[in-house]
Amino acid sequence: MCAKHTLWLNDAGGEQADFSNCLLRNIEMSNRWLENAVFDGAKIVDCGLSGANFNDSSFKGARIIKSECIDLSATGTDFSEAKISNCVLTRADISVSNLTKAMFWDCDFYDSVLRKSCLENTKFHRTDIEDCDTTDCVYDEQEWMANKNGISMK
Repeated sequence: MCAKHTLWLNDAGGEQADFSNCLLRNIEMSNRWLENAVFDGAKIVDCGLSGANFNDSSFKGARIIKSECIDLSATGTDFSEAKISNCVLTRADISVSNLTKAMFWDCDFYDSVLRKSCLENTKFHRTDIEDCDTTDCVYDEQEWMANKNGISMK
């Protein structure tokens, strides 16, 4: 599926990777280029995701458990209602992403970037985001979507 996705990204045939509702366990995806991939409702367990590019992808309602996500790039990605637990997200770039109603348990977010993301009803249980860049984060999804699309809410 990853090879077909690479072809699709380069307009050389293939097809967009869709891992919706799949169980991905013990899979090494570090340094993969999976921009615009779909993981809605997927369960990702004990996977290597370090250095992977998931920019503009969708993880709506996904569960990511005990996975290493160091230097992960997921800008512009939809993590709404995702549940992420026991993950190392050190130096991850999740800026301009939708984290509405996402839940994080026991995650390491050291030196990560959440800049300009939507954090409406996002829960961080035993997860410290003090060292994260949360500049210009928005806590209202409707306002965040309007700002993202260049619409003034005033």
